[in-house]
Amino acid sequence: MQPFLSICIPQYSRFPFLLRQLEILHTQKYRDFEVCITDDQSPEKGDQRIRDFLEACQIPYRYEINPVNLRYDGNLRAAIHLAKGKYVLLMGNDDALADESSLELIAAQLQAVSKAGALLANYRSLADGKVFRRVKRTGILGRGLKTALETFRDYSFVSGVALDRAKAQALATDRWDGSEQYQMYLASRIVSDGAELVGVAEVVIHCGLQIPGEDVDSYASRPRPRWREGLPKLNVPLAKEAGLVFDAVLPATRGPVRGVAWKIQRQIYQFTYGYWLFEYRRTLGWLYAAGFARAMLPSKTESHIPVKARNFWKTRIFFSLVTLAGFLVPRFIFETAKPFLYQLAKGKIR
Repeated sequence: MQPFLSICIPQYSRFPFLLRQLEILHTQKYRDFEVCITDDQSPEKGDQRIRDFLEACQIPYRYEINPVNLRYDGNLRAAIHLAKGKYVLLMGNDDALADESSLELIAAQLQAVSKAGALLANYRSLADGKVFRRVKRTGILGRGLKTALETFRDYSFVSGVALDRAKAQALATDRWDGSEQYQMYLASRIVSDGAELVGVAEVVIHCGLQIPGEDVDSYASRPRPRWREGLPKLNVPLAKEAGLVFDAVLPATRGPVRGVAWKIQRQIYQFTYGYWLFEYRRTLGWLYAAGFARAMLPSKTESHIPVKARNFWKTRIFFSLVTLAGFLVPRFIFETAKPFLYQLAKGKIR
């Protein structure tokens, strides 16, 4: 029989974290689910402990190893392709459900809305205990183009995002591979097309499992570039985000698209770009931050969106102001405001 939920986990190494996630999943009161895991050519070529655990717990599952390394977007698409449930619940392989009632809360909200197309849930970082509230209320949050434009940044953290499985599979595309935001494309397209966006205000996801002796790679551990080497040439997935979102909502856009393009660009520069410019300056130094700024020039981020004369200059002036602030504001001010800025970067505060 068709399960109600398919838990889709794109996997690459980090097997102890994945196993811990599955152990927590096994404690759930709600049982109408399956697990879909795609391994993206991990050096270990899979881990038999994962299959053994799922079989011992009698959890329905599909576990495939991709024939080639697809990287994040392709790997997530492959995991969704395996799903048979009415909805797919997306999970990072080092995150987990918060407690034994989490899946029950998610399923209840999806079942309560006949035309639910996407769902967002709140999460807690286990590294520092901070709670990130992508949504402030449980229930229907909206639908259509306006809602999609107001919420697209909320999907940047993949765990706790649920999508209508049939719609997600029908919209499968590799156009935005390399953006590392495939779930943002799918959710924005589904919501802008008129499906309801549902929220779960409770904290049902734990971000960043902590396992003694096991570490997760961090951007802060990268070596600082040296001045004699010049500005680093960075491949920044964020540079594709404006085009990705514009492509997702374009079918729902009526009339001139200039305003839509500007709303997307403004949010990315004001919130996401602004935060990471500060953060890279703090952790990796001025040179890396300058390389990041160069990779995020409007001429690069707007390559897939229409640009008219007025918005052409508006975007460049706005980018310049945010960049100046990123390099000139004292670090102690950034440190004080960092929790708030992080909330803004991860998902718009409402």
